[in-house]
Amino acid sequence: MEMKAEHLDGLHALSASIGWPHRKSDWAMNLAAGDGIVAVDESGRIHGSAMYFTLGGDVSAVGMVIAHPRLKLEGLATRLMADIVERTEDRPVFLNACNDSVPFYRSLGALATGPVFQHQGIVGPVSPSKSRCRPAEALDLPQIVDCDADAHGVDRSTLLLELWRVSETVVIEKRGRVRGFAMRRQFGRGHLIGPIIAEKEGDAMALVEAFLADLPGSFVRVDTRVKHGPFRQYLETSGLVPVMNVVNMTLGQLPSRGSNAVFGLSSHSTG
Repeated sequence: MEMKAEHLDGLHALSASIGWPHRKSDWAMNLAAGDGIVAVDESGRIHGSAMYFTLGGDVSAVGMVIAHPRLKLEGLATRLMADIVERTEDRPVFLNACNDSVPFYRSLGALATGPVFQHQGIVGPVSPSKSRCRPAEALDLPQIVDCDADAHGVDRSTLLLELWRVSETVVIEKRGRVRGFAMRRQFGRGHLIGPIIAEKEGDAMALVEAFLADLPGSFVRVDTRVKHGPFRQYLETSGLVPVMNVVNMTLGQLPSRGSNAVFGLSSHSTG
């Protein structure tokens, strides 16, 4: 059945049962930005979920796919994904799969495109920043959307508006235009910084630094597709160590991307 606000308590209990850190408010943000389905028994208990997020009408992100472990062997995950694929109407789809789920998604025709590295931990002392970052203003939003679209190759304005509502945002401005931005919101065990969009690693590090400066001693998470280099090293020296990785996978051909780069994801579910 359709995922609705009345399911949030049950969805939170479902994700907690498999060790996912999502709060009820994290589920609520996802539901505001996307659509989903739930598998419910006769007594109203939720045993499975799946969500999809329509991006620019041409691409969909799929996430929050959970099948209770007792029901995996009964094919619940397959039925959930079959429903989602039908709802996305053969649009190109991307998702981030836990390693043990990769064979399942491959069986559906998904191709692996690379890893996503999850960094998290307690933030250490951060030196005072001299970065060019500044807090974003509402007038910056169109340029933030454009900057994000250049990096992803698709308009994610609906998602970004929901993230804007629950996040703090900083930008880097060059020659009077927004050329990079990052968002920070409460998530899971503490805070999540993402998306992080920038032209180069130095800018991405400055954006993260702007948020870490007032979070020493706090739990922070960043998810990135960057495989190595100064950005990943900076996360580690700040106390955000790699704890796991997932696999980015696609069904269909995704659009090409522009000059900006995605240094941090908004979440595993939304990319």
